[in-house]
Amino acid sequence: SLRSFKQQIFFISNFEIIDFIDYSIRIFAVLVHIVYIMFIIYFSELRTRSMLFLHHVNFISLIYCIHYLFYIGSKHPSFNSETINFLLCTISEFTWVLFKFLRMFSLVLLAFYRYLAVYRLSLYKRITKSVWKIIGLITITWLLSFALSLALKFSFSTTFSVWFC
Repeated sequence: SLRSFKQQIFFISNFEIIDFIDYSIRIFAVLVHIVYIMFIIYFSELRTRSMLFLHHVNFISLIYCIHYLFYIGSKHPSFNSETINFLLCTISEFTWVLFKFLRMFSLVLLAFYRYLAVYRLSLYKRITKSVWKIIGLITITWLLSFALSLALKFSFSTTFSVWFC
């Protein structure tokens, strides 16, 4: 019937609009991060130790956004080998979880660092004085995120790859 046909057209057009918005946001997010990197390169005031935590948060967010760009136009890998497809889906799943935790812990670390700058200035200065302390704290976020991702993956036998791929 004509009404059923109109409903199908409406559903298809809504789905295409949502896809377009989704893809646009993904591409826009990567472009914003690239502009941020260009600002870092252009403005020397942004290349200080005190900005390393903020740069780390943005780097993690850029990698996360790039990961999502791989799924534009295709919801899954399309190699001829099921083994390769499964391997890529598993890597993608772990990358997705790892960078979700990295984003969260990096934002918490940045907030804590800013808190120290306002309320515990002596500790802030001690941390900012050494680039190795900053790198050490960033490394801890990576290790914690990696360990938590592995623990959740294997202790609960979770898999998002079925839904991703």
